[in-house]
Amino acid sequence: MLDSTILPDQIVVRSVEGRADLILRVINYVLPNGKIEKLVTNIFDESFTVDMFGELYELRWGIETCFKTLKSRLQIENFSSAKKLLILQDFYASVFVYNLMMAAIWEAVENAKPKDRKYIYKVNKNVAIGETRDLLIASLATNNSRRRGVLFRCACEVLLANVVFVRFGRCFECKGEA
Repeated sequence: MLDSTILPDQIVVRSVEGRADLILRVINYVLPNGKIEKLVTNIFDESFTVDMFGELYELRWGIETCFKTLKSRLQIENFSSAKKLLILQDFYASVFVYNLMMAAIWEAVENAKPKDRKYIYKVNKNVAIGETRDLLIASLATNNSRRRGVLFRCACEVLLANVVFVRFGRCFECKGEA
């Protein structure tokens, strides 16, 4: 059904036994590399243009990378129990650790002394999670405020020691079918 959509913006109707049971709007958005990404929505208001959907799609990238980190790095789908309460606890703990990690990254970058570098750098999140997760959790677990500060600053130093330069305009081919 979706593969047959070739216009930049069109409505697709699926019928079962002569009755429309699913109506979708399919946007064929052209990516900067020339590939076409099919965006499917239930927003039929024509004031939302193909370009607007393209901008929204590009803005969503940060959210998608957040979900990827939660799923693959923090293993948000691996639960330590089958009980509902413990599953929720695992879920919220993973989200909390992610937010703590992002706060530490922000803190480390904000407090870093400017360096004369040719490129723009960012913290390598993969290393950040592996190297500082235990430090950040330990900083919250202690009742000693001095120790908490030392552990947090140590985590920030580790973060700043693991930066990578930003490569603008990079595009990668999708390795699998969606």
